[in-house]
Amino acid sequence: MSKHSIAVCRTIVEEVRTNLTIKEFNDFVRFINILTTIDEDFFIPFELGAKYEAKGFKEADALIAAYTEWVGADVLVTENRHFLANYGNLPFKVLTAVKCIKLI
Repeated sequence: MSKHSIAVCRTIVEEVRTNLTIKEFNDFVRFINILTTIDEDFFIPFELGAKYEAKGFKEADALIAAYTEWVGADVLVTENRHFLANYGNLPFKVLTAVKCIKLI
């Protein structure tokens, strides 16, 4: 049994798509599909997203934070400067990819 698991929602996939070439994105999707399935955003309880929006999160960030909490993740791995600098006191850790790799 693996010590770590990966959870990815549709919003994250769409964010990744905007930052990669078509080939890189296709490679990303193939890689993710080997490790996990992509969860659709509509599964995330609305109340969780609203909780984060009420704390001042932008809509997409609120959805990602809600998803992270909903799946019970210990860590959100992101390069998003808003998560890294602006949001403290979360029920999960926020790490860059480099810091996460070092911990693993």
